[in-house]
Amino acid sequence: MFHQVHVTPEDRGALCYLWWPNGDLSREPKTYQMLVHIFGAKSSPSVAGYALRKTAKDNEQDFSAEVVDAVFRDFYVDDLLKSFADAERAVDLSGQLRDLLAKGGFQLTKWISNHRDVLSAFPVEERAPQIKDLDLKSDSLPLDRALGIHWDVEHDIINFVFGKGEQPENRKGVLSSISTVTVSSLEKEDLMSLQDFNIPRCLKPEGFGRVTRAELHHFADASQDHGYGTVSYLRLINDQGNIHCSFVMGKSRVKPLNGAVTVPKLELAAATLATRINKVVTKELKGRLTIDSVTYWTDSMIVLKYIANEKRRFVTFVANRVTVIRQESEPSQWRHVRSELNPADYASRGIKASETKKLEKWKNGADFLWKDTKEWPPQPAEVSEDLLDSDEGVKREKVTVGAAVVQEVVDVTEAEKKIVKAVQAQSFPVETDKTVLTGQLARLKPFEDEGILRVGGRLKHSELQYDAKYPMILPGKHQVTRLIVLHYHHLNGHVGSHQVLAEIRQRFWIVKGVSSVKRVLSKCHVCKRQSAKLGEQMTAQLPVVRVSSDSDRIIYPFAAVGLDYFGPLYVKTGPNTRSKKNATLNKRYGCIFTCLRYRAVHIEVAEDLSTDSFINAVLRFVGRRGPPRIIYSDNGTNFRGAEGIDWKFNPPAASHQGGVWERLIRSIRRILYSLVGERLLNDEALRTFLVEVEKILNDRPITPVSSDPQDLEALTPNHILLLRRNSSSAPDVFKESDKFKARWKHIHLLADHFWQRWTKEYLPTLQERQKWLRPQPNFEIGDLVLMADRNTPRGQWPKALVEQTFPDSEGLVRQVVIRTADGVYRRDVRKLCLLEEKLLTRIQEQEKPSRVVLIPRTRIPSNSL
Repeated sequence: MFHQVHVTPEDRGALCYLWWPNGDLSREPKTYQMLVHIFGAKSSPSVAGYALRKTAKDNEQDFSAEVVDAVFRDFYVDDLLKSFADAERAVDLSGQLRDLLAKGGFQLTKWISNHRDVLSAFPVEERAPQIKDLDLKSDSLPLDRALGIHWDVEHDIINFVFGKGEQPENRKGVLSSISTVTVSSLEKEDLMSLQDFNIPRCLKPEGFGRVTRAELHHFADASQDHGYGTVSYLRLINDQGNIHCSFVMGKSRVKPLNGAVTVPKLELAAATLATRINKVVTKELKGRLTIDSVTYWTDSMIVLKYIANEKRRFVTFVANRVTVIRQESEPSQWRHVRSELNPADYASRGIKASETKKLEKWKNGADFLWKDTKEWPPQPAEVSEDLLDSDEGVKREKVTVGAAVVQEVVDVTEAEKKIVKAVQAQSFPVETDKTVLTGQLARLKPFEDEGILRVGGRLKHSELQYDAKYPMILPGKHQVTRLIVLHYHHLNGHVGSHQVLAEIRQRFWIVKGVSSVKRVLSKCHVCKRQSAKLGEQMTAQLPVVRVSSDSDRIIYPFAAVGLDYFGPLYVKTGPNTRSKKNATLNKRYGCIFTCLRYRAVHIEVAEDLSTDSFINAVLRFVGRRGPPRIIYSDNGTNFRGAEGIDWKFNPPAASHQGGVWERLIRSIRRILYSLVGERLLNDEALRTFLVEVEKILNDRPITPVSSDPQDLEALTPNHILLLRRNSSSAPDVFKESDKFKARWKHIHLLADHFWQRWTKEYLPTLQERQKWLRPQPNFEIGDLVLMADRNTPRGQWPKALVEQTFPDSEGLVRQVVIRTADGVYRRDVRKLCLLEEKLLTRIQEQEKPSRVVLIPRTRIPSNSL
């Protein structure tokens, strides 16, 4: 091509050269000059290109505008690349191109096409060398090079071909090896796998139909370790609503070696590169495809704010690039994309040739581009400046979880940064004015980044994310800090303070963080429901009936009685109770009457839990022991049905208030169940056995037993009942083999077992210290509490408000009346969990509710800084 263009006579002197005939340097050389342009001269491509275009311009009236336009736009030096929708049009235009350029002395040769009909239209001598000898009807089309890239003509795809890279063993080979970039064997092996990667040459797939909309999408990204880059895609929509995305081009740049450029500046450089690439792409597509819209994507919120800025003045580096971006695009064309969705991330960080999934994403673009615009990533919401100045209205879901909204948060938003700035200005006015750092902040070695104080610390060389390396500083006592702590607490399933603080420090550093987090979590209602302790109060004074000797009404045994049921106990009934065969099992219940003064015990057998059966048991007790003056019992329904005596009921679910008999029953139950559980008794044997148990209990010592023979005998309840011990003749000593010989021996054997276990398991428990040694704060009217219910999970315990309290003679509240959504109940304080003190009072005193501001949910990527 260069030799087809003559050099003007006045310029030929610049192309002179010396020539020694026959290579004899001893002879006088001859001087020659080139009449045409030569290879190697810097001016040759420009001059030849001008001559090519001049030819088209001079003859444009004889040819179609498309042919002339192809000369101006589709030539790269002497190579022509042109695409057509059909073969007929390609044959026609290629013929016109040959005729047009022939007028300027240019002959087009080395024709090659992916369509055999087009190749058949060219003479064999004008075809590319590699296809001259091919049978176009049967042979596959070869691999060709076009502008330095490999084009698989048969499949119309662009791929990569790598040679072995072996150089000849001569001076040329040595120099070539020295100039070649050194690549390790592992890198070569990985690079070879790139031969399987290909990109379709045509942007519009075959059979896609009529295009109704075409969009360009440019993605930009940067990394702190490598550099920055951009990648562009063409998004096509046909008349059927189908979507296709094609890779257009990508560029990457390494970061400056001095390392002085920050990540936000690299992100801005990537955005600038994206606008320049858009200028190139739109120029190439002009006249071939109408672009309906151009969209730019970046994962940097800082870049988006740079571009949208209308007031602030930037440093020179930022200002120059923002100017370029604003000249080539509009702020409305820029959108935010999360880092994990940004294919340009591969341009800034790099990927291995063997990572096929990432290569496919690089080729096909972000997944959301293949979907409807409704499914594209949501954009960050704008934050009102007035809201930032409001101390009570800083309830935004991207910073905290407010009282009205609980939503998922992905990462730091611009709203968070503005709020953090405002908080720091309020709490650290000296430090934010860049004066001397003092106190807690001095240990953190803070620095300012985009107007925000961050921890300098000692983790610069760690591999943590930027926010974890340099978290934003927050004061320990501030409303925003409290809301942030609550947000992470809720987000992580109400975990403990240490785990919450660890999560917060991935983004924020709270001054005196441990105490601040504990202070906030101590007021979490959900955690209180799960871990609040049941109420306590110091053990009360013993009642008068147990310690006073002034009242004649209660001086005799069983004048003041505590009673309770235990069981069930199973007995045999039927025609033959001595055999296990054909025997029917029935339930029986023990009814224990305990003398509150002398600790004597009386046991009756009840047929069932009905009120009638209980009254009969009470009548039998009264017939044998005399009528009691006072009876204390639990609040059971069968007990309440027998009201008629001076009856005192404990509050519901407050069995500890009957500890004088409950602790005794606990030991009796354990022993009775273990003994009776081994045998099946009939009614007669059960009554006999319980009478023996009663006798043993009434013979138990209620005063310390002394080992000194000179001391008096230990006092027992029988000393009061019989004025002596019940020293009936001791039964014989029985062996285990004798236990079935006689029924009465069986009963005595069980009683003997009972006494042995009683002495081993009950008596040692008398040495235990009592609980509830100190007085506790009283429950008060208006307290918010949880009502414990052992039949339901703790998370389902109902909330209640305290409506009435009952202080004792010492002013300690042990019982309260509470109101739930279902009704009013009287409960012991040990069955309540305090959630909030005087909540009702605070609600009544509150004049108006606090302001709550709701901000639309947004999602921001983790590397938005």
